[in-house]
Amino acid sequence: MTRVPRIGAPVIAVPGAGVPITVERPGMLTTVQDAGRWGHHAAEVGPGGWMDDAAARVANALVGNAPTAPVLECTLLGPTLRFGGDALVAITGMPMAPTLDGHPVPQERPLRVRAGSVLALAGGATGCRAYLAVGGGIAVPSVLGSASTALRSGFGGHAGRALRRDDVLATGAPPPVVASLLARHDVAPGPLPRVAPPAPFGVAAALTDAPIGVIDGDDTPVLAARDALHRAAWTVSVRSDRMGLRLDGPPLAHARPAGRASEATTWGTIQLPPDGLPIVLGVDRQVTGGYPAIGHVAQVHRAALAQRRPGAALRFTPITLAEAQRALRARDTALADAMADLARALHVVAHG
Repeated sequence: MTRVPRIGAPVIAVPGAGVPITVERPGMLTTVQDAGRWGHHAAEVGPGGWMDDAAARVANALVGNAPTAPVLECTLLGPTLRFGGDALVAITGMPMAPTLDGHPVPQERPLRVRAGSVLALAGGATGCRAYLAVGGGIAVPSVLGSASTALRSGFGGHAGRALRRDDVLATGAPPPVVASLLARHDVAPGPLPRVAPPAPFGVAAALTDAPIGVIDGDDTPVLAARDALHRAAWTVSVRSDRMGLRLDGPPLAHARPAGRASEATTWGTIQLPPDGLPIVLGVDRQVTGGYPAIGHVAQVHRAALAQRRPGAALRFTPITLAEAQRALRARDTALADAMADLARALHVVAHG
């Protein structure tokens, strides 16, 4: 694979560079992610980015950021962070039992954080990934047009790796609505009133056990049992990561076409390796692959897939391309409406 050199250096918090954030505990796997770096497949560089796009975008909306601003993606066990200045933060996705200075605080609400405060994210029994957004975004150098961390190649994000103890991050300049809110002395630390996403984009939205919709791949006919993928009960393997979700269950019989060439992959492509146990490719996948592609997870269902932790049960169900496109358009419309509502609510609180 082509190696992309590291470009720039981690942002060190300095006066005028935004709010410094010190990592007291890094969590299990906490990385800087945004919507990804697109258009570099020819150089064998995949887009990467966050796994649960809906949760990440709602987190940004809760703190007044642009939808694609860099956030922290926290996996299974979250970080403990000390803020060196006043900030507005929000947590979405997997429930992580957050506390602010030792006091429980809600997710999916903007939280006003004072200088010196400590925000701790623990973990829970459901879900896999949470997203922490800060007003102004996480300030790191852009590499190939993105702030996302490419873990396997070692570039992007904060030094091309997951956060470690004593790392120092910085935020960008807060959006005007957040700056106005932070300037108000009558707004107490903690959750802001009357600002929360609607139920379809709440914590439970992507944590359902509903089957994951799969569009047939070009290689589906090579299966000895065409419908076996949908009939079987699968379990997410502990060997899963951002590159792919490996599944445990009954091996699927298949015949590999002779002389098969590699082909492009995408987030959600379901490959069938020789052992017959499917791999659902994630955002850090390789850009091409030679294993038969027996299906593709519908884009509208990827957020739910991203929240399936190791050991979780997983079932698939057939969905047509037309059905998947209609469902995605409906979700994107609802998500845009929800984010617009959040922007209006945040403006009302900021300006009284």
